[in-house]
Formats: sequence, C-alpha cells, structure tokens
Amino acid sequence: MTEAHTKELISKAYVNALAARVGMTVANSSLDYGFDGTFKDIEYDTTTKEYGETGFGIDFQLKATINASPKNGVIKYSLEVKNYHKLIKTKVGTPRILIVYSMPREKDMWLTVNNEETLLRRCAWWCSLQGYPEVGNKERVVIDIPLNQQLTPEVLVQLMQRLESRLFRSLQLLIGLRNRLQRLFPLFLQIFYFFRRLSNRSHGNHSHQTNYQYTLYHFKNIFNKSRIGTFLYCEDTEKSTLKVLFHSGEIFSILRVKFLFPIPLVRTSISEGNQNSP
Repeated sequence: MTEAHTKELISKAYVNALAARVGMTVANSSLDYGFDGTFKDIEYDTTTKEYGETGFGIDFQLKATINASPKNGVIKYSLEVKNYHKLIKTKVGTPRILIVYSMPREKDMWLTVNNEETLLRRCAWWCSLQGYPEVGNKERVVIDIPLNQQLTPEVLVQLMQRLESRLFRSLQLLIGLRNRLQRLFPLFLQIFYFFRRLSNRSHGNHSHQTNYQYTLYHFKNIFNKSRIGTFLYCEDTEKSTLKVLFHSGEIFSILRVKFLFPIPLVRTSISEGNQNSP
C-alpha cells in the first residue's frame, strides 16, 4: 500500500473514532465527488424506542499531512484549488468543512498498540471555507486554520448543535411566514375588492380629497376587521402612490399602493381620518 493510502485510512479511523465517541456515524459515498464523508447525527426516539438519524449532517473533506507545523497561532495547509472551490460554495444543502489531520513524520509513530492503549498521535483541525472568495489561475491555495479550532468530540457536538439550531430557527421563520401569509390573504383580498370599488368611484364626480378620506376610512375598517395589526398612518410619497404603515406584533410593515388617479400630498394618522363614511 502506498504511504498516501496509509495516511488516508488512518485519518479516516481518527474521524470515525471521534464520531463514535459522541454517538454519531460517518457516512461514506460509494462515489468520489470531492467529499470523504458526512457526520450524521443520531438520537433516541422515545416513541419508537429506537435510535435513528435526525437528518442533520456535516460534509467533510479530510486531508492527512506530516507537514503541519503551528506558527503564529495557525496551521497552514496547501489545498488543491479544485477542492477549495467545492468548499467555498454557499448554495449547498449540507454545511461543508475541511479537516486537516496532522501526523508525526515517523511512520512508526502513526499508530501504536499495547495492553493499555491504542494510540493515534497528534490531532486534527477544522475550518469552514464557505463564502471565501474565488481564486485565479492557481493550482493550490494556502489555508490558515486557527490553532483553537482543534477537532475534538466536544467540538463536533457543538458544530452539530449549531447546525441544528440554525436550521430550526430557519424552519420557525418559514412556518411563521406561512402563518402570516395565511392571515394576510383575506386582508389582501378585501383590499383588492376595495380598489375595484375605488377605481369605479374615481371615474365619478368625487373630489381627490373625498377619495383620499374614503380610502383612509375603508383601509381602517379593513385592518380593524382583519385583526392583522394596527393601521398607523398613510402618506402620499408621490402624486399617485399611497404608502400605508401598519404594525403587527413586533413587525412594522409598509404597503405601497399605486393609484390610477392623483391624490393630494397629505400625511395623516389613521386616527385623524374621517370617522364617518364619506
């Protein structure tokens, strides 16, 4: 076996040991598309009384080297550009990290076994390159990995928890957006029919000021009945564009409406609008 293959297998044994120590698995693809494996989170399901994958994972590219020498608080590693470009991508479904496993120069020190211990010497560091800039016509890129980013069982757990927390917050935001849109749909439907009536009204003999007061009154009623939020004020930012500010929970929203006819330059609180239907 070549020395490179030996280092590769020993480094894989190292990350597998880390994952096993904290109850994770390492999934390896049968085809090589640039990543050496994926850390998979495992949890106990109290309903089925079985262990299973949570669906969260971290892809990693694993490199073993005997040339890593700490200097000025970092480990420097020369990475091939093709691997660098795969690691810097941001539009990915699973986070990606680079793992650099440092090994002793002496082959006899790579792995030792006795009655007391099985010893893999040195350690590994990790870094995320997602969002890093692209490079020009280079064959290799030197990566600086901070020494405090040593890959340990505890750090692996933290990385997975950080991922789960971020995805959970994103999921909560999507659920909240869906619920908000479901609540806003009846409001937008009422506004649509209101502007159809207003468009017909604008072709009559009503003045611009009367149309403006008519708009304020009915917008207020629509918002109050929908219970979406508090209608704060309207203002005309252009001659025929009405800007409506309303408050819902902790969110301020702005609705801009384009009229087919000019309306007066008036800024008014909804509480100042005409309380009687025009």
